[in-house]
Amino acid sequence: MSTGTHLITLSVTDDLETVSTTKTIIVKSSLIPSISSPSTDSTFSENNNINFIGSATNTFGSYTCTWSSSIDGSLGSGCNINSSSLSTGTHLITLSVTDDLETVTNTKNIIVSPPPELPYIMYNSAKLYIHPTNSANVVWGPNTTVTTGATSTTNGASNTNIIVAAYGTSTSYAARICYDLVDSYVGYDDWYLPAIDQLSAIYTGNDNILKGDFAGSWVDLTNYYWASTEYTTTHAYAFGRYGQSNAYKYYSDNVRCVRDP
Repeated sequence: MSTGTHLITLSVTDDLETVSTTKTIIVKSSLIPSISSPSTDSTFSENNNINFIGSATNTFGSYTCTWSSSIDGSLGSGCNINSSSLSTGTHLITLSVTDDLETVTNTKNIIVSPPPELPYIMYNSAKLYIHPTNSANVVWGPNTTVTTGATSTTNGASNTNIIVAAYGTSTSYAARICYDLVDSYVGYDDWYLPAIDQLSAIYTGNDNILKGDFAGSWVDLTNYYWASTEYTTTHAYAFGRYGQSNAYKYYSDNVRCVRDP
């Protein structure tokens, strides 16, 4: 039968008469699911956040989407989802679309590769990963009348969270540069501004930093860099060519973000 709305008539004839009855039915084209993201054979690093977007045409009634991977199994429900937990390998991604009449699938291949080896230095018997490039001319804090309480000399991650909670996200400053960093060629989103002891270890150990896959883009540490350790309401710690110091929070210094394994 052709696509469209049909008025179906049944005519029944016996020896005396002919009587008919009707019903309406709809014949539609087959459901067509499509995947607009990610692209076929696109490559991602492990831990990258991957956006899966699906849709369908020729639907009857409402429709739902589910996603799965040939390696990791179910990825979730919804026509627009994100996942950053796919395993390394070549995945056959399947989008299943279900409307009120049928379920139809569409597939794409994507490749998830091991993450690049970040530059790092050993700090307290563990790797402290270092972003390969700087951010320059950044103030420590936008408000020198507020004491944030970020006083740890060894835990920059905790300090960064405390600073951002105190100062908010309405303007740019050192801790927020790292807090907001999602690097497109690395893919991690857990960077932070190092505490003063961590920064000192990085700066003084610059020659011992293992550059990993970023030797070509590595920028040596020079001049002064902000630490996430607060000194007073108006001052914060920094480290540079002449060692440890403290400076007014409104001074502009460099920022080098780090992350833990």
